[in-house]
Amino acid sequence: MAKLQPILALLCCLLGAGTELPVVDLAKADWKEQALEALQKHASFYLTNHGLGDFGRGTVGAAFQASERLFAMKELSKRAIDAGPPPKDFPVVRGYFGVGAESGTKRLRFECKEGLSLAGSNRSKELRGNLFPQGLSSSDIDALEALPEALKNLALRLADGLAEVTQSRKLLSPEDAAVLAGGGDGLEAFRIFRYLPYEGTRCQGRALAGTELCWSSDHTDWGSLTLIAQPDDGQGALELFREGEYHRIAPLPGALLVNGGDWLELVSHGDLPSPLHRVRQPPGEDTGRTAFVYFHYPAGSAPLTPRDVVAAAERRSKASRPPGFVFNTLTNGLEHITEALTFKTHLQQKWLGVRATNLTAQSRSSKGAYAAYHGYRLMHVEEPYVTQAHPWMNKLIAIQQNLEAFDWLFWVDCDLFFMNPKKTVDSLIHAALERTPEASLLIAEDGM
Repeated sequence: MAKLQPILALLCCLLGAGTELPVVDLAKADWKEQALEALQKHASFYLTNHGLGDFGRGTVGAAFQASERLFAMKELSKRAIDAGPPPKDFPVVRGYFGVGAESGTKRLRFECKEGLSLAGSNRSKELRGNLFPQGLSSSDIDALEALPEALKNLALRLADGLAEVTQSRKLLSPEDAAVLAGGGDGLEAFRIFRYLPYEGTRCQGRALAGTELCWSSDHTDWGSLTLIAQPDDGQGALELFREGEYHRIAPLPGALLVNGGDWLELVSHGDLPSPLHRVRQPPGEDTGRTAFVYFHYPAGSAPLTPRDVVAAAERRSKASRPPGFVFNTLTNGLEHITEALTFKTHLQQKWLGVRATNLTAQSRSSKGAYAAYHGYRLMHVEEPYVTQAHPWMNKLIAIQQNLEAFDWLFWVDCDLFFMNPKKTVDSLIHAALERTPEASLLIAEDGM
């Protein structure tokens, strides 16, 4: 099977199922050099002989069967473990998120998916355990927790090998290579995505008119490496942006997909790029699918320096990208920082922004929405974020406080706010007036 995988990858490309990527075989002695070359040239690669199986067998197969039973549970059971904001001072998210909960600005895109977030553990007392719905069997829970543990060990092996070859070729400093090899000590994320077909599902009627339906919005990944397990059905749902356009990436039977991350691009000064990507329902498909995604992060103490951030922004400005699209990257909103941040501090704000994205209302009668509101409220965002957006920050807070009188809470996309605060505030006002016309008086009184 291992000998056939490069041939299968070529056939997938020739038959139009997707774009070919290089294959890195862990059974070969030169896999470290293969992985480095693949990331340099393509930012992604297929990984074979990883030992985790596929959707029909092994660790991946057991997790898939468990996830099928999990997502088949009643909505109320899943909502009972709704993912809230990450714990204070440690940016990991755990719990369930429903259809549309991570849709970015709903007036642009609506993500037709649900999912479960799991995270790692370390010696910190701040970290709680993973959350699962009541009624899910202990064997299913074991299967769902076994996969991220196996992916973590695999990611550490990859990171250690890459640290060795990047340092020997002077692509990373000794300090950054050590951070890459060391991993995040619990600072990691594992997400199970259940993508739903656009038609005939819970997505219908939730997206606003004119909004693009998708499975995952355009973005890059924030960490060092991302490992993805997806079905081997020959139809690609993941799309990479390359050479001026998006290309579907066909799954390679038995292989994992590995993407480089923003932090790795940052510290390698662009030598190891982080690919812009998205997930879309393939043409002619009407059944949906499941994917497992493991995000490998550096240590929380890893610095994000102003010089590296500015250089990354300059590279992004020159890079090919879809016209008119705003997409989420690690360094959005940091272009004007004057002193170094830690990766952990910044990641906390990034995770808040993932869920705090809807310019539509949630009733305070929902306990989850009320708790989430207080976690995501932008007045709680710490320096240097507040100073960048002042005085729009004060206007935004005033609007949110005024709207509480009408028992409605509005979520705002943190990344979009810091890139264009005026536009975000204008959009919030527009959404507020659409939903609650009486709010116009309070907004007018504040001189907005």
